[in-house]
Amino acid sequence: MSMIKTHRLSLIFFLLLYLIALTGCSHSEASDNDVEKAKSKSAPVAVKVAAVEKGSFQREIISNGLVTPQQKATLSFERGGILQSLRVKNGSAVQKGDTLAVLNKSQVLLEKKKIDIQIEKAYVELLDLLITQQYNKLSDTAFLSHEKRTNLMIKSGLLDARSRMQESNLRLQQCVITAPFSGKVADVEVMEHNRISVGKELCVLINDKHWLTDFYLMESELQWVHNGQIVEIIPFEDNSTVYPATVYTINPMVDKNGLVKVQALLHNGSSKLVNGRHVKVKVIIKVPNQIIVPKEALVLRSNREVVFLYKKGLAKWVYVDVMEENESKLSVKGKLHRGDEVIITNNMNLSHDAEVELK
Repeated sequence: MSMIKTHRLSLIFFLLLYLIALTGCSHSEASDNDVEKAKSKSAPVAVKVAAVEKGSFQREIISNGLVTPQQKATLSFERGGILQSLRVKNGSAVQKGDTLAVLNKSQVLLEKKKIDIQIEKAYVELLDLLITQQYNKLSDTAFLSHEKRTNLMIKSGLLDARSRMQESNLRLQQCVITAPFSGKVADVEVMEHNRISVGKELCVLINDKHWLTDFYLMESELQWVHNGQIVEIIPFEDNSTVYPATVYTINPMVDKNGLVKVQALLHNGSSKLVNGRHVKVKVIIKVPNQIIVPKEALVLRSNREVVFLYKKGLAKWVYVDVMEENESKLSVKGKLHRGDEVIITNNMNLSHDAEVELK
């Protein structure tokens, strides 16, 4: 019996030792986890900051626009004939007065030669008439009265022949199309050696240096816009390219949607601007004496707008009211001063007096 009793005591003793060991291990693991949590909880949040600015805030009105040339002409033939020479193609750059196309002139030149002969005959007839009036040469018509000189020119056929010559010269001019201004050629749809009918379109000539951009503003926004004001033209496919333009016209009519058409004039445009291109138009209005912060600084706490200031390793929240905004910045009211540093990264989950460090 004593041996059995001794055995039971030993077993109980070993069980107690085992339970103590397990408890010690669990306490050790818990302590390690608590240390890690403490370390994690106390680790400062890495942040970036930006300085608060004070000055004129650039309020932006954004609208979509359509680019059209300030000068555009559809050039067509005033007479029919065979297209002998086509000297341009789509995209050709031309200067004012350059020849773009020429019709075959053979028939017109033949008519002109016949008229030259008629004029020579008319001069001979005029000289005969002068001789009958006791004059010896054509220059003697200077001694005649205007009425008598006109009658002799009509009788000789000279007046009619000269009129025919003017018509012939006009027909020669109509065989040639020249550029009325400098620009680029578009919509060429004719080919050499083909017959061209009267009024057939040769091409469209566009002045590619001066562009108009049509855009629309709300009636309430017109108070900020005036002729001569600078606006920015930005192609949709390239936001890094900005073309400065000036407000050129403001249509004094409000359409059924409450919009007013505005035109901006852009000089010295690049090849990126073509007729019919859609662009973004940015109207910038300067609002003076504003407190300005980056958009990234603003967060919401309990449905209120807040920014966090960086103060000696701590995040201090400040309630603000947003007054104006543009694509990158905000104008706010609150207890902020020029030069204060606002946190602009990792601020979504920050709390007041959270430990932070500059990244």
